[in-house]
Amino acid sequence: MKIQVFSSLSEKQKSNYKTEKQWLKQGFIPVSRNTGVVMYPNHYYSKQYVYFDSTDVRKASEKELFPYREAERNKRRERRLKEKEKREREKRQNEFLVLCERQGKLDAEKYKGIVPTLKITIDIETTGLEFWNDEILQVSVVDVNTREVLLNSYVKPYFTEDWPEARRVNYITKEMVQNAPYFHEILPELNKLLAQAKSVVGYNINDFDYPFLVHYGAVFNDKTEIEDLIFVFAAIYGDFCKGNSDFKLKSLSTCAAFFGYDWNGESAHNSLSDCKAVTYCYEKIMEDSYQTLYEENLYKRDNGFFYSE
Repeated sequence: MKIQVFSSLSEKQKSNYKTEKQWLKQGFIPVSRNTGVVMYPNHYYSKQYVYFDSTDVRKASEKELFPYREAERNKRRERRLKEKEKREREKRQNEFLVLCERQGKLDAEKYKGIVPTLKITIDIETTGLEFWNDEILQVSVVDVNTREVLLNSYVKPYFTEDWPEARRVNYITKEMVQNAPYFHEILPELNKLLAQAKSVVGYNINDFDYPFLVHYGAVFNDKTEIEDLIFVFAAIYGDFCKGNSDFKLKSLSTCAAFFGYDWNGESAHNSLSDCKAVTYCYEKIMEDSYQTLYEENLYKRDNGFFYSE
């Protein structure tokens, strides 16, 4: 009899069939690797296992059970270690949030009443994409009008030990940040600049940089205008997606290439390099010809012209 799905068996049959691991827990091992029935555990059909009935197994000796039991002990030790590391990380994370929140409140009071006049661009590099679970590794601020670098600093993570996936993108290593200040130590300087900012320009700033910065104590004044170039450039580029009824968003690298930006040997995904690129792209976007193209493509989108092309 060929049985394919374990969950479809009768209760009596289920009680008789077990996987090798389940039998090992009870002190039995298969008589032969050639016995048993291959089945899916359920109707999701994701993975098959070999199930043995009571005639396919025998009582195991302590020597035979030792490798299995040792492996299980190692797994339990690893789980306990991971749980401990998780608790310690959460403790450090909560501690860090308190420090950032406290500094943010102090800065908000200190810089209250400053008349904003600056137009700046801001960019960050991080350990990951989740502002509630990752940290800032680098922050840069550039004056859009003068191109002066107002702030550029690496940041030492407070509760994150490693960031291998992010490192493959931003190339920021542990050694590069080990002597850098923590983010709450940079906040006074950053918040002073934000208090003076009449306009903050960024690329994908609304969905990425802004949530990170605010989560960790950055204070944007009430009069600050956030200008996110990613949506403006998408309209200028004009790659329309009929399925979403809107323009496809493009990377900063695509934007920079479109406007002929020279990275001068620098690369994207360094916050200062990105700030410089954003500043250049902003100036190009504000040119009359690109503003006209922007308005024309928005008109075409809103009036269904792209659907007929």
